[in-house]
Amino acid sequence: MRPAPLRAALLIALVLAVLAALCTDALALSGTAVKVSEPVRYGNPAVAVDAAGTAYIAWANTTELGGNGNTVEYCALPAGATGCSHTGTLHLAGGAKPAVGQVQVIVDGATVAVLAEVYGVGQEYEPVQEWQSTDGFATFSQVNAGKSVANAVLNADTGPLNALIVPGTNLLGYAFVTAAGPPTFDAFPLASPPQCSAKECPAAETFATLEPEPERTLHPLGNPGGSFASMAGATPGILGVYETLGKPGCASGVDDTAFVYGAGNQSATNSYDVSPGEPNSAWKVGLAPGDCEVQYAAAGGGPSGLGVAEKNVAIGEEIYHRFNSTTMSFEPSTTTIANEGGLWTSVNQDGAGGIYVTYLGNAADQIRLAYSSDGGATWTGPATLNPNADLHAGNLVSAVGPTGQGWAVWRDGEAITAQQFDSADAVVPPAPKPAPVVTPPPPPTSEFTVESPNRTGRSRSRSSSSSRARPRSK
Repeated sequence: MRPAPLRAALLIALVLAVLAALCTDALALSGTAVKVSEPVRYGNPAVAVDAAGTAYIAWANTTELGGNGNTVEYCALPAGATGCSHTGTLHLAGGAKPAVGQVQVIVDGATVAVLAEVYGVGQEYEPVQEWQSTDGFATFSQVNAGKSVANAVLNADTGPLNALIVPGTNLLGYAFVTAAGPPTFDAFPLASPPQCSAKECPAAETFATLEPEPERTLHPLGNPGGSFASMAGATPGILGVYETLGKPGCASGVDDTAFVYGAGNQSATNSYDVSPGEPNSAWKVGLAPGDCEVQYAAAGGGPSGLGVAEKNVAIGEEIYHRFNSTTMSFEPSTTTIANEGGLWTSVNQDGAGGIYVTYLGNAADQIRLAYSSDGGATWTGPATLNPNADLHAGNLVSAVGPTGQGWAVWRDGEAITAQQFDSADAVVPPAPKPAPVVTPPPPPTSEFTVESPNRTGRSRSRSSSSSRARPRSK
């Protein structure tokens, strides 16, 4: 048997190991990666999250099985689930061989809308077809028999940015960009299908052109990347940011942004379908220079206001720039999210105004999460949400529901993968402490002490290296 001191030391080491394991579990991510689907060929995924924490994910299947063109596939993924509760395929209307350029998902109350930007079909079916579900993706209805619900296309070079909820009642909006042309925006009703002409739907569609003259002629925006976000509440509005190379952004000729801003709820006298500078327009700032020397800008909005996360290329940091709805301009200073830049950035807010930023770190290529509880003034994280060990992650998107449950979705090689998160996942776990060094006591020897009486009756100690005491000499 081991000596008592050694047994005690080993017991202490075991207790420390158990405590370390418990601490690791407490800091574990709120979700693990879930393979949603594995199509042969597919487009970029889109996601939205409801108040129950269910993720609604959709993507284009571009395999063209049977030569019938692209389709839209979907998955409902409840919080804590390891697989989809509902899956299926949505077929596009309009004949020919439809092609899907982009899919968007929007949760508006009890309604989940799936929007597909399409081409290659009849004119009245382009550019946006819509489906709606009011039972969590169990069933769908195709809006307006598949005919287009929105149209802000200038020519064949027009492409989509993203869709959003327009401030007001039951309105959605879609932003577009055009090569060698101005950006556009179309607001359209969620519930009532628009009227169609024989060849166009909606008929005589009105939309806003967001770059006023003379800039539209002198420095047309073109069709770079961009991002739009909206917010409701006391100061409703819409912010759009675009990447530029010089004007109409900064005049530096490097990586810059330009922005547009609209304020108020949609109405006949405050319309997001009317171009800035015209009567009754909700757009208060037409296309104007934004930040200089930045890339990959992503806009977000909610109870904490509007803002943009972007990479500062001069110092290689991911930063957040808050937008001031009162001055209708960005705040003078930015805050640092991380000392690395991000790709495929998303900015979301929950119902309390907490801000969540996800991105693919372009230094370690990990999927990262940062969180701010004070409107973007300070940040927790970023922490690694997924290590992306095989380096196959791309086209990352995320969404957060009102209760703070979020989902990140990305392309992972030939699969679509999702992982849930919440604000606690932005906390960087402490560095592991080195295991305690246990020094065992020295091994026992044959030395021992015996007591023997002396002539005075007192005892005294004697040491011996033998197992028996030596007799005292007479």
